Amino acid sequence: TNSAGIFNSNGLTNAVAGLTTVSGGTYSASTNTQNLNGGLTISGGTFTGSGGAVNVAGDLNISSGTFTAPSGNLTITGNFTNNGTFANNSGTVTFNGASILAGSAVPPAFAATFNNLTVNAGKTVKFTNGEYFKIVGALNLLGTSVSHVTVNSSDNTNQWYVNYQPGSAAISYADVSNSGCDSTNSPVTANLNLDATNTNVTNDGYCWFQPYLSFAMDSNAITFNNLNNANNYTDTQAVTFTTSTNAKHGYVIQGFMSDFLRALADPTQIISDFGGTWAAPALWGNTCVSGGASYCGFGYTSSDTSVQGSNRFAGGTAYAAYSQTGPGDVLADHGDISSEVKNEQFTITNKVSVPATQAASKYQATLTVIVTSTY
Repeated sequence: TNSAGIFNSNGLTNAVAGLTTVSGGTYSASTNTQNLNGGLTISGGTFTGSGGAVNVAGDLNISSGTFTAPSGNLTITGNFTNNGTFANNSGTVTFNGASILAGSAVPPAFAATFNNLTVNAGKTVKFTNGEYFKIVGALNLLGTSVSHVTVNSSDNTNQWYVNYQPGSAAISYADVSNSGCDSTNSPVTANLNLDATNTNVTNDGYCWFQPYLSFAMDSNAITFNNLNNANNYTDTQAVTFTTSTNAKHGYVIQGFMSDFLRALADPTQIISDFGGTWAAPALWGNTCVSGGASYCGFGYTSSDTSVQGSNRFAGGTAYAAYSQTGPGDVLADHGDISSEVKNEQFTITNKVSVPATQAASKYQATLTVIVTSTY
């Protein structure tokens, strides 16, 4: 324990078997290695690293006072807690155990700012959920195919937030969970773009993995039933869109028709568009035969209750005609995201209702669907 004055290791290699405590004064590390085999607690005073490595076999707990890391390597096998002042000194911090990282700064202030941060194969780091950690140098998650690195939040549920500005990143075979991206502080975090050797386990922010967009429709064709007296010359058919992406600003699905529904036997015959529009969808609670002209035509509704921030389709009960100009109207979307969107589904229900006098024929048109993600 150093409670006052200056302890200067004078260029010597030191090894402490039990807990090293600095409660006052200064511990001046040397250009040689300091092996603190029972952990290190800074409860006041100052620990000043130099060029020599500092190996903490246990927890590094900065409850108050100042800890200046060595300019070379600081290795920690236990937890890291920063309730005082942590200065990274342009060095490298390596976590070589099962570590939980925490700080007392009020988010979005940084709990700690690291220069280089390294986690070795087979090791686990958990950052306290809700807290922000900044990395200004290299982030090295050095897993192997048989010994992955695990990155998670402390409660295994809610996100912690990385601010990566950007150094180099050597990341392989990392299993990442509940890891968010700082979009609050300026500058915001850079993208890490983790490759396919790494695993997005759950609830990770946009910045961690390589950008991707996956989109599918459960059918690429809609065939209405024959319109006749039995169905009051009215039918509905649905198609479901499934989208996954890690795009920071989400995605937009747009659609437009090539033409009206037009009769193949006589192209002069069309089924007109329903009277509702994307800007002002209309309820369609009757049929053309029973309700008259305002209930005739072809249109669609969307199950998305927040299209461009508005429940414009009234939960799938209000309908609009498709645009006939590309890229079309927004059928469904998802705005800014804090974590990956996986297999999000929206259903587009198409409806047609005609008078009994509609010319008998097969009617056809092409609907073009465009999905765009924004990074």
